[in-house]
Amino acid sequence: MTSAAHYAVFGGVLQSVFAFPELRPASAAPDWALLEATEPPTPLGEMLGTHPINANCTARLFRTDEGLALTFDDTGRFDIPATGTLIRWHRGPAPDEAAMRTDVLGRCLALAMHQRGMLALHAAGLAFPGGAIALVAPSGTGKSTLAFALVRAGGRLLSDDTLPIELGPPVLARPGVQSIRLNEDSAALLGGEARFTPEVWGKREYRDLPDDVRAPAAVPLAAIYVLSPGAADADASVVAEPLPGFIASLALVGQHKLGALLGGSEAAPTLSRVAALTRAVPVRKLVVARDLGRLQEAAATLASWHGG
Repeated sequence: MTSAAHYAVFGGVLQSVFAFPELRPASAAPDWALLEATEPPTPLGEMLGTHPINANCTARLFRTDEGLALTFDDTGRFDIPATGTLIRWHRGPAPDEAAMRTDVLGRCLALAMHQRGMLALHAAGLAFPGGAIALVAPSGTGKSTLAFALVRAGGRLLSDDTLPIELGPPVLARPGVQSIRLNEDSAALLGGEARFTPEVWGKREYRDLPDDVRAPAAVPLAAIYVLSPGAADADASVVAEPLPGFIASLALVGQHKLGALLGGSEAAPTLSRVAALTRAVPVRKLVVARDLGRLQEAAATLASWHGG
């Protein structure tokens, strides 16, 4: 543990007594503070939802007297008051700080943003002269690979995994954790070995993106694309078609960063925010040819639609 430091993340500043080497330092006043709990935890109330992380760990969300509590079988419990400005960590049975940082940068800060009226999508975000775009897709469908190809096609990265959305007006996409994790074959083709960290959990991570390809602030959101892998020999490398409002809402609810955790009394505000987003921003199905050799062509076409 270190003295409190400030880090830039999700368009704001996190003050933390724990070091976050994956984030850049910041000097502004904090939007969130991460502390280690010194008092016993308060009782848990209504369980709102559960989400299996892996075979050995499940996340559970509870209501408490002061707000919400998110628990993990390994790292412990994170209390987030209703203001959405504080995260208080109660260490669990396996309090690995690297795993704790993953929990904070993933679901904990997404929950803090939810407390403040925002949406956190499991999406990559890119900024272009014509506005920001969001790439929404389950893990393993090529979202990060396409995001990195779009950076090479002139986009500026907002986020690779968790994209915070302010409903506005205007609707804004905020910057998140600005690194990209790719499979080995994608990293070798698109980035070159020297740029990526050694393989972790089957992925290579590119943390040190140059400043000129990072979007430093929130950008008006121009479009949301729901990725759908296409045939490798399709006539066009990329095709977009609009999704009806109900189908669009279902797709975005399914890719909310907090997913099934936001059940019970938290389901209604989540659905309301998703519906407002689909009314304000066009949502399109994006079919991309499943061929790494055609990826840069697809990225250049998509970038051209938004002034890239």
